[in-house]
Amino acid sequence: MFLALAISSTLAVCGILSVSSPEDKSLLESSPILLAHAPKLPERFRKKGIGAFVLDDSRNILAQYVDGKLMLACRVATAAKEHHQLRGIRQIRRPARWRPTWKPTPGVRAEYARKHLGRLPDRIPYGDPRNPLGIVCLDLMGESYIKIHATIPGNIGKDCTRGCFALLPGDARQAMENWRKAKRLYLYVYD
Repeated sequence: MFLALAISSTLAVCGILSVSSPEDKSLLESSPILLAHAPKLPERFRKKGIGAFVLDDSRNILAQYVDGKLMLACRVATAAKEHHQLRGIRQIRRPARWRPTWKPTPGVRAEYARKHLGRLPDRIPYGDPRNPLGIVCLDLMGESYIKIHATIPGNIGKDCTRGCFALLPGDARQAMENWRKAKRLYLYVYD
């Protein structure tokens, strides 16, 4: 265990591994991603003022670029097989929602009731254990229920969401800080 922590710390100091914050130990609970394994940025997004998330969902790796420069590479949770996985390009709405309230879809509320878990309200505030959005959430234009948001460490690297893309809380915070320089934001999911 000590060797793994030492390697992770060394990679972070060398800039090979993106570490969100020293107090965020949850990053060490997932598989660290070497920046060399990040999905490549398509040429059309290599412009000043453009920010892009590029997802390789075959490996559940999300890379973040700003002004054509790789800022972050991390493992994420993606859509479960029975749910729609978004493909192609979507613009990301601004601003990010911090401590977001979750509005479960009617289908989610019905499934929750079917599993005898009780009734879900129309709105679930940040901090409620039933709210899956975590500390921060980004909305995609034209997609009312697919989000980019923080999640618990146990979901990272799995196909377990209802279509969302979920990051560790520390990675989500770091990504939001990186976006400050970008004028337009995009999500690109490899076809």
